[in-house]
Amino acid sequence: MTNETNPLAAHFRQTKLYMKLPSGGLFNTESDLDLPDSREVAVFPMTAKDEILMKNPDALLNGEAVLQVIRSCVPSVLEPKELTNIDVDALLLGIQSATYGDEMELSTKCKFCDKELTGVISIQESLDQIEPLEEVNIVEWDGLNVVLRPVKYRSTIEAGLVNFQTTRSLQSIADLPDDMDKLSIFNENFNRMALLNFSLICDSIEKIIIKGEETVEVTDRDQIIEFLENCEASIGTKIEEESTKVSTKGISKEMKFACDGECGEDKITETSIVLDPVNFFMAS
Repeated sequence: MTNETNPLAAHFRQTKLYMKLPSGGLFNTESDLDLPDSREVAVFPMTAKDEILMKNPDALLNGEAVLQVIRSCVPSVLEPKELTNIDVDALLLGIQSATYGDEMELSTKCKFCDKELTGVISIQESLDQIEPLEEVNIVEWDGLNVVLRPVKYRSTIEAGLVNFQTTRSLQSIADLPDDMDKLSIFNENFNRMALLNFSLICDSIEKIIIKGEETVEVTDRDQIIEFLENCEASIGTKIEEESTKVSTKGISKEMKFACDGECGEDKITETSIVLDPVNFFMAS
């Protein structure tokens, strides 16, 4: 084994861009994220190995492909599973730009005449317009301050798996001859989705502060879950509504298309950027 410098080292990939995370790392520890003083992370393009990994259906389904590619392309991220979902969305765009260039083509159908519409966005412009989380959202209720955060990416992975399993299960209902069997499977999937939604609400809570003569901060996950299992429905609904607002922070995913067909350019169709790793990382 030799310690000589690889003569090809000068041709290794280089940093293509620097970007700030929408959350600013507010909800991560130093073991999750090694942020420099500039608060910007360096983004490298994908390697050939990364591209192959992103074409592995199993690795995409269980989230492992995205986790490994983020570790490879964004060295400052030590534990991508603990990032918030809005940070991962922004990083996916950054890696897309670093690998395939700034322009990304999107397509949709005109909602008026069904004509196929295409357009191009600048990823750098989208990253520059990121709406940061400058302060945490707080839900006040009955002497409590419930501090919210965007859900962690690990919860997003779990949600994706549950949605996939539920879709597959519901597709099989049509082949069952017995209505009671169909109802049983439907109820099973309904309960599974309800538990998933409850889990996402729990994960959207950073901590709960009990106000009084002596302030108490509750960060223990089991205690927070027990609270949500036993509190009034109204507080759970309020937390869910506010957590949804928090998750809309970060990159803007909206794009408007003017129809160039029979409708005329005054007919505008809006669509969203779908950051689905299954088809997202393809050269444009």
